[in-house]
This record gives sequence, structure tokens and C-alpha cells, in this order.
Amino acid sequence: MRSQVSSDRPTAPKDVSYFTYTQVVRDRKVSVKEFFELVESSARIGCWSEFDKIQITILKLSDVAKIFYSSNPELQNADTSWENFKAKFLEI
Repeated sequence: MRSQVSSDRPTAPKDVSYFTYTQVVRDRKVSVKEFFELVESSARIGCWSEFDKIQITILKLSDVAKIFYSSNPELQNADTSWENFKAKFLEI
């Protein structure tokens, strides 16, 4: 069983309940900057990795942001860092 655990992914417990905290974005209009601040705040509390932040952000994308993500192969690259991912969205 232990051999199946990937060495590049931490096994520390993560609290993904803060995922719902980012629902605020859907309930009211927030800026892209504020959205990323919400994700980062939730990530600190929930012990999310960079990978987790990117994946949760992708799940929360809608409308123009989802189209932007889908049309940008660089954002879909598994090697993209959180800072680069976030910077691309802050540029638009």
C-alpha cells in the first residue's frame, strides 16, 4: 500500500471544507484579485498545496474565466506553478 503513495504529493491531512467558502464568488461579483485572495486565504487555513489551489480554482471558474483557461494550454500544463497560474489571470 505504501508503495502506491506518490512521493511528490504530501500526505498531510487537508481541510477542503474551505472550498465552499469560495462560494462567495458566485453569490456576488468579486474582482479577480479578490477571488485569488479568497483562494489563498482558504489554502492557508486548509493546508492546501499549490496543486490543490490550482485545481480548486479551476473548479470555480465560470464564464469568461473558464473560456480563458480552456484556450490557454500553458495554464493546463501540470508544471505550471501557482504564481504563474495566478499571474496569467491577473493579466486579463
